[in-house]
Amino acid sequence: MTANQEAFNIVATHLLAQNAQAKTDLGSGCPGCVYLDPNTGHRCAVGILIPADKYTSVMEGKSPGDIQRYHGLFTDVSEALLDDLQSVHDDYHPDQWKEQLYGVAKGYHLRTNF
Repeated sequence: MTANQEAFNIVATHLLAQNAQAKTDLGSGCPGCVYLDPNTGHRCAVGILIPADKYTSVMEGKSPGDIQRYHGLFTDVSEALLDDLQSVHDDYHPDQWKEQLYGVAKGYHLRTNF
């Protein structure tokens, strides 16, 4: 199994089970999407790929590519795929995630198991 397929499987399974965005107020007064919501434990699409012992709050606000480059995580996964998976989480309501994930899978020639 390719790294892209494995990452997609983990993210899709996680998002569809969690069925909620990971959002919290980072001091701006307006909740925004985060890799890890410390209040609920919810994780975003890329956040679920970050091992708990590697997560640090300085990652918040950084792009998936920044996490790859500066923290050496999931470096064998396509940055574009990570961006697209993150967009599913950040830009769509959970009711739309399944349809959006199908679209991502099709675009990257990945299999779906949901």
